Amino acid sequence: MTCFYFYLEGVRADCIAVSWSEVIVPAVTRESSWVFIPTFPFLFLQKPTFHIRDILLLIILGTVFTGISHSLFINGLKNIKTQTAGVISSLEPVYGIFFAAFLLKEIPTLREILGGIIILGTVFYSTIKSKCDC
Repeated sequence: MTCFYFYLEGVRADCIAVSWSEVIVPAVTRESSWVFIPTFPFLFLQKPTFHIRDILLLIILGTVFTGISHSLFINGLKNIKTQTAGVISSLEPVYGIFFAAFLLKEIPTLREILGGIIILGTVFYSTIKSKCDC
Protein backbone atom coordinates (compact mmCIF):
# COMPACT_ATOMS: atom_id res chain seq x y z
CA MET A 1 0.00 0.00 0.00
CA THR A 2 1.18 3.47 -0.81
CA CYS A 3 0.30 6.53 1.16
CA PHE A 4 -0.57 9.66 -0.81
CA TYR A 5 -0.52 12.89 1.13
CA PHE A 6 -2.45 15.89 -0.05
CA TYR A 7 -1.19 19.35 0.78
CA LEU A 8 -3.67 22.17 1.16
CA GLU A 9 -2.21 25.61 1.83
CA GLY A 10 0.96 24.13 3.32
CA VAL A 11 -0.85 21.81 5.75
CA ARG A 12 -0.58 18.07 5.21
CA ALA A 13 -3.93 16.37 5.10
CA ASP A 14 -4.59 12.74 5.99
CA CYS A 15 -3.02 9.86 4.16
CA ILE A 16 -5.04 8.09 1.50
CA ALA A 17 -3.82 4.49 1.21
CA VAL A 18 -3.83 3.20 -2.35
CA SER A 19 -2.18 0.11 -3.77
CA TRP A 20 0.09 0.53 -6.79
CA SER A 21 -2.09 -1.84 -8.78
CA GLU A 22 -5.02 0.56 -8.38
CA VAL A 23 -3.03 3.49 -9.75
CA ILE A 24 -0.31 2.23 -12.09
CA VAL A 25 -1.86 -0.79 -13.80
CA PRO A 26 -4.94 1.00 -15.21
CA ALA A 27 -2.81 3.93 -16.41
CA VAL A 28 -0.22 1.71 -18.08
CA THR A 29 -2.89 -0.50 -19.61
CA ARG A 30 -4.76 2.50 -20.98
CA GLU A 31 -1.63 4.11 -22.42
CA SER A 32 -0.35 0.85 -23.86
CA SER A 33 -3.63 0.10 -25.59
CA TRP A 34 -3.51 3.42 -27.45
CA VAL A 35 -0.21 2.30 -28.95
CA PHE A 36 -0.93 -1.40 -29.34
CA ILE A 37 -4.28 -1.24 -31.15
CA PRO A 38 -3.20 0.84 -34.19
CA THR A 39 0.18 -0.88 -34.54
CA PHE A 40 -1.00 -4.48 -34.09
CA PRO A 41 -1.64 -5.15 -37.81
CA PHE A 42 1.94 -4.15 -38.66
CA LEU A 43 3.22 -6.97 -36.46
CA PHE A 44 2.41 -9.48 -39.19
CA LEU A 45 3.95 -7.59 -42.11
CA GLN A 46 7.53 -8.49 -41.28
CA LYS A 47 9.07 -11.37 -39.38
CA PRO A 48 10.90 -9.95 -36.37
CA THR A 49 14.47 -11.06 -35.81
CA PHE A 50 15.94 -10.87 -32.35
CA HIS A 51 19.64 -10.88 -31.71
CA ILE A 52 21.14 -11.35 -28.26
CA ARG A 53 22.91 -7.97 -28.56
CA ASP A 54 19.59 -6.21 -29.23
CA ILE A 55 17.92 -7.86 -26.26
CA LEU A 56 20.83 -6.94 -23.95
CA LEU A 57 20.76 -3.34 -25.17
CA LEU A 58 17.00 -3.17 -24.51
CA ILE A 59 17.51 -4.52 -21.00
CA ILE A 60 20.24 -1.93 -20.34
CA LEU A 61 18.05 0.82 -21.81
CA GLY A 62 15.10 -0.18 -19.64
CA THR A 63 16.97 -0.65 -16.38
CA VAL A 64 19.88 1.76 -16.37
CA PHE A 65 18.86 4.64 -18.60
CA THR A 66 15.18 4.63 -17.72
CA GLY A 67 14.55 2.90 -14.41
CA ILE A 68 17.58 3.89 -12.36
CA SER A 69 17.85 7.42 -13.72
CA HIS A 70 14.14 8.08 -13.16
CA SER A 71 14.35 6.70 -9.61
CA LEU A 72 17.37 8.91 -8.84
CA PHE A 73 15.56 11.92 -10.29
CA ILE A 74 12.41 11.31 -8.22
CA ASN A 75 14.40 10.70 -5.03
CA GLY A 76 16.38 13.89 -5.68
CA LEU A 77 13.13 15.87 -5.90
CA LYS A 78 12.42 15.11 -2.24
CA ASN A 79 15.27 17.36 -1.14
CA ILE A 80 14.68 20.48 -3.25
CA LYS A 81 11.99 23.11 -3.63
CA THR A 82 9.18 22.65 -6.13
CA GLN A 83 10.26 25.59 -8.27
CA THR A 84 13.82 24.24 -8.52
CA ALA A 85 12.45 20.86 -9.59
CA GLY A 86 10.36 22.55 -12.26
CA VAL A 87 13.36 24.47 -13.57
CA ILE A 88 15.47 21.31 -13.71
CA SER A 89 12.71 19.42 -15.52
CA SER A 90 12.15 22.17 -18.06
CA LEU A 91 15.86 22.40 -18.85
CA GLU A 92 16.17 18.72 -19.81
CA PRO A 93 15.71 19.40 -23.56
CA VAL A 94 18.41 22.07 -23.38
CA TYR A 95 20.77 19.59 -21.69
CA GLY A 96 19.99 17.09 -24.44
CA ILE A 97 20.84 19.58 -27.19
CA PHE A 98 24.01 20.61 -25.38
CA PHE A 99 25.27 17.05 -24.82
CA ALA A 100 24.34 15.96 -28.36
CA ALA A 101 26.42 18.82 -29.72
CA PHE A 102 29.48 18.07 -27.61
CA LEU A 103 29.38 14.29 -27.21
CA LEU A 104 27.90 13.22 -30.55
CA LYS A 105 29.17 16.16 -32.62
CA GLU A 106 25.64 16.90 -33.84
CA ILE A 107 25.18 20.49 -34.89
CA PRO A 108 21.86 21.82 -33.57
CA THR A 109 19.46 23.23 -36.15
CA LEU A 110 18.15 26.78 -35.98
CA ARG A 111 14.83 25.46 -34.68
CA GLU A 112 16.57 23.64 -31.81
CA ILE A 113 18.62 26.72 -30.93
CA LEU A 114 15.49 28.90 -30.92
CA GLY A 115 13.67 26.34 -28.76
CA GLY A 116 16.57 26.33 -26.30
CA ILE A 117 16.56 30.14 -26.19
CA ILE A 118 12.82 30.16 -25.49
CA ILE A 119 13.22 27.60 -22.69
CA LEU A 120 16.17 29.45 -21.15
CA GLY A 121 14.29 32.75 -21.43
CA THR A 122 11.20 31.46 -19.63
CA VAL A 123 13.33 29.84 -16.91
CA PHE A 124 15.24 33.08 -16.45
CA TYR A 125 11.99 35.08 -16.36
CA SER A 126 10.35 32.80 -13.79
CA THR A 127 13.47 32.85 -11.61
CA ILE A 128 13.69 36.65 -11.67
CA LYS A 129 9.95 37.00 -11.05
CA SER A 130 10.03 34.65 -8.05
CA LYS A 131 12.98 36.46 -6.48
CA CYS A 132 11.32 39.83 -7.01
CA ASP A 133 7.82 38.72 -5.81
CA CYS A 134 6.26 41.20 -8.24
